[in-house]
Amino acid sequence: MPNWQATDIADLVVATQEERYEDRIVELATDLQEHVAMAQLSKQNKITHQGGTKLKFYLMDTFIDSAEDVGLYNVVTAATGDVLSYGEAPWRWTQVNFALDEREEALNSGDKVKVLDFVKSKRLSMNIARAAHFEKRFWAHPSSSTNTTQPWGIDSHVTYPATFASAGFVGVNPPGWASGCGVDSDEHARWANWYNQYTAIEQDDFVDKACRLMYKTAFKSPVPNPDIADLIGAPKRAIYTCYDVVEQIRHLQRSQNDNIGSDIAAYFNMAILNGIPMQSVPYLDADNDTKSDMAQYDPAYFIDWSTMEFAFQAGYDEEVKVIPGSNQPHVYITVITDSWNLICKNKRRNGLLTTAIA
Repeated sequence: MPNWQATDIADLVVATQEERYEDRIVELATDLQEHVAMAQLSKQNKITHQGGTKLKFYLMDTFIDSAEDVGLYNVVTAATGDVLSYGEAPWRWTQVNFALDEREEALNSGDKVKVLDFVKSKRLSMNIARAAHFEKRFWAHPSSSTNTTQPWGIDSHVTYPATFASAGFVGVNPPGWASGCGVDSDEHARWANWYNQYTAIEQDDFVDKACRLMYKTAFKSPVPNPDIADLIGAPKRAIYTCYDVVEQIRHLQRSQNDNIGSDIAAYFNMAILNGIPMQSVPYLDADNDTKSDMAQYDPAYFIDWSTMEFAFQAGYDEEVKVIPGSNQPHVYITVITDSWNLICKNKRRNGLLTTAIA
């Protein structure tokens, strides 16, 4: 007797339609397990602004030192001077789109012929492109200080020095830039983030340097003033790094805790440093094909979200327009536009650790 399968019987193949998972798609379009910037950070830290050609924030980057020790009937010397300056952040625009000939939609209609929603697949592709682009822009900086189209990213604000000598507030303007993002570190010496390099994920190396970073960047105003509200609120710290760093920190945690129970991976993706969860970001993993330029240095970004914001312009946060194709009577184009930028309002409350940068 022959050992046939159903597909070996030609008439059965012709006469039978396969069972289909209709209107369901398995998405394998990207290399990354997660797109952190759009799915998480832009929603948690979004602030919408009404308008203006730019966003301006004000700084007091010095004070008039009029304090002195005096005796009776002393003569007062009037203290004057300037203490205020400001930073500016421009709007940047990001667009994605898909085009559709309405006859394609007609061909894809009807219960007898429609297996997948053709229009939904196009829209899904467009939204994936938007998420992938946000991820790339968030963990980077524009190609130069003269680039007027690319939005600022974390690497625009949390930087490393062109030449590293020792730890400190040495993360100034992005390397190779003639100026800063909103504020020029060459003109404002305190506009700098903490930076240090590490060799190994060990207690007396990475961990000690991370603790020093968090201590050094924990700035508080000496005189809280309710009449002039501090633009920056209470710290909202977060740590973003690659999986290799999280994994090795997890090993340190496990070695310090004998009570791990029966779960041999009890600390999987749960590394904690000074009470702050360390989040692994796939775009920072060096072994991914799609990755940050900084991924090769196993970076750890220490971000205070009270100093950062995903700024969106009202009305242009995922604004959708449908426009006709040029000289194409049956074509229409769906366009999503975001007017946004990543703004830092206090660089020195943030920090960065990396391995040695060549």
